[in-house]
Amino acid sequence: MKQDVDIEPAVFFLVALTIMGVSFEERDFFLGDPAAGLTERHLAAARTFLEENRDGLQCWLTKKLHDRFGRAVSVSPPISSMPEGGLQMADLLAQAFLGLIIEQLAAKGVSACGEAVARTLSRSKVLVMKTPEGSAQFLNVTGVSNLRRPVEPAEIVRMADIMRACGLSPVPAVTGGQNLARTVGTRWASDTAAVPALVWNQL
Repeated sequence: MKQDVDIEPAVFFLVALTIMGVSFEERDFFLGDPAAGLTERHLAAARTFLEENRDGLQCWLTKKLHDRFGRAVSVSPPISSMPEGGLQMADLLAQAFLGLIIEQLAAKGVSACGEAVARTLSRSKVLVMKTPEGSAQFLNVTGVSNLRRPVEPAEIVRMADIMRACGLSPVPAVTGGQNLARTVGTRWASDTAAVPALVWNQL
């Protein structure tokens, strides 16, 4: 199927939104501005692409998981918990991604479920501060909890454990943009490039 949009970043961002359970309206609050240039039209094209290529993608996903773990790995929930109409392909990819993280955590001796991992990822946050010199500093506030709601120990998966399990370094309490990029395994042209323009212009 011929696409008139760049489908890869749209698929990536769609799956990320699915994992974290957030809406496209929150696109301007992601580090590195991964949604730059993306619109609802791009996400709709990504959904269409995934569904039209569902069979091939499921075969590819099954093979990749088998190659990775040496055994068949199911990413679908029990039929009893399946939503009406079944799961969209973006949901299956999101579950596969969470499954990979859970397996990596287990290899490090950390027990976790997909819901707990997704919750930790969705709550992972940094505050952006503009220095007098015009550069950016980042304050890691991932560990700050809602004190109004007690959290059961079984629900807790530390972001530092997830990052170590994925071969990354935990984010320091306070850091600059380039060091932050290294800890999350990416690159930014500058400190300010890590911050979406909408956010940076309000600082």
